[in-house]
Amino acid sequence: MHVLIATDGSDSSLNAAAHARSILGDAEWTLVCVIPPMESPEADAGGIEGPVLDPQEVVDMHRSGVVEADAALAATARALGPTPVEQRVEEGSAGTTICSLASKLDADVVVVGSHGKSALTETLLGSVGTYVVHHCEQPVLVVPPRE
Repeated sequence: MHVLIATDGSDSSLNAAAHARSILGDAEWTLVCVIPPMESPEADAGGIEGPVLDPQEVVDMHRSGVVEADAALAATARALGPTPVEQRVEEGSAGTTICSLASKLDADVVVVGSHGKSALTETLLGSVGTYVVHHCEQPVLVVPPRE
């Protein structure tokens, strides 16, 4: 069984990983953290004033995003325990990137954490979780927060 866990390093993501490990047992595990792609400084050009960020600031922001993603992946790997895992930082829109990767890896299940109890789906899952539940071709395991 191949399990894809989408993580952002939040408590709900760490809880989802630990719960998935407890119920799914031995599996092939892939963790993914999605960051926005590095954009050209000209993308936010403010007309006559020019771009808000210079090229080095854009590179530094992107590098910071990668470092934060690596930390989220490491924390999630620790939540899984002594299990070998593949860790991936992907760039793109989170929901579409997760669904695309799940299809590419032919994952048997995609795991996402939820944020809490609410009547509103976006509040319950978050916008990424909602997107994955509605658009992913693979089964999605939504893990609620611990009480």
